[in-house]
Amino acid sequence: MRMKIFSCHHAVAQDTIMTDLFSSLISGVHGTQDYLGDLDGDNIASDNDHSEMRHQYYVWKNLLHRFDYVGFEHYRRVLFTDIQSASVVSRRNPELLIFRGHFAQSISRPYLCASHQLFSDFWMMRKTFSVHDILDLKAALSKNDITLTRPLFQDREAMAEQWKTSLPEHVWNIMIEAAMETELLRNHPLKAHMRIETPSFFNMYVMRSDLFSDYMEFYFEVIRRIRHKVEPTPRLWGHCAERLINIFVYARSTIDPNIRVGNMPFILKTSEYIEPQK
Repeated sequence: MRMKIFSCHHAVAQDTIMTDLFSSLISGVHGTQDYLGDLDGDNIASDNDHSEMRHQYYVWKNLLHRFDYVGFEHYRRVLFTDIQSASVVSRRNPELLIFRGHFAQSISRPYLCASHQLFSDFWMMRKTFSVHDILDLKAALSKNDITLTRPLFQDREAMAEQWKTSLPEHVWNIMIEAAMETELLRNHPLKAHMRIETPSFFNMYVMRSDLFSDYMEFYFEVIRRIRHKVEPTPRLWGHCAERLINIFVYARSTIDPNIRVGNMPFILKTSEYIEPQK
């Protein structure tokens, strides 16, 4: 199984990773032996309105042919790639084992906050993954065609309402209208009934490479349709992408019911550890 999860950075980080499964990818720089850089190929590094979609564009245009699955996460939000045995984790960092317990107690909990130190410990633990650990993690992730982060909330109107609390309200309708006119949705039999009740955010996922390519075609088709109608605010297209991935997954999984969609939690780096709510 050829799989790679890219950790997306906007600047060179103190901690980077380059293993068989994980690679740091930094926008706006050339790569070194310690990380990949998107200036080493076809890129949109200078267009920060796309935010972390710049990294995904680079993978799409330059690296996708190498992999059966690709995944993406952020420098301060990482997928909870928890695969080692309890005995190993408890010996190396028992606090991370507690995280496993919190996520197991509530499958609706999307993330947990970690201090800088604990976040770094989790990050460094990946470097200790054995060949067997990596094979197990690849096998677990490849059970789904698409793995999204766990949804932040469950409400059929929440995705639109959440947008309007912090982003230009008029852009929402323009974006949705453009999405409905794309090749994917123009003649979709369930277009009129589409409701996203459990959206996933942050442009983080692991996806079969052919589906990822289809998603990137969909995303950029929407952006091409709206960019002449909208004056972009910082990172606006990246914010659009956080919503468009949910529309894409709905559209593809209702066309092809054999597409397997799963969810996984993530860890958020904060200045201090925050005890999860009961």
